[in-house]
Amino acid sequence: ADIVGVEEDLKDIFGTKVNLVEKGKRGKIEIEYYSRDELERLIEIMRSFFFLVSLNSIGKTNTRI
Repeated sequence: ADIVGVEEDLKDIFGTKVNLVEKGKRGKIEIEYYSRDELERLIEIMRSFFFLVSLNSIGKTNTRI
């Protein structure tokens, strides 16, 4: 995958700086936040995403992600 492109996509989704750090076959995703409120906003984005994925996986919606 194009790491820079993925970082940009995630930056657009989360509205903050995102770094993908690779170490061999492993890595991590770092999402920066600058306040407790921003952390809460990021958590809500992730919860919403995982909720939609779970609904989609059990066939209750045709929502495209």
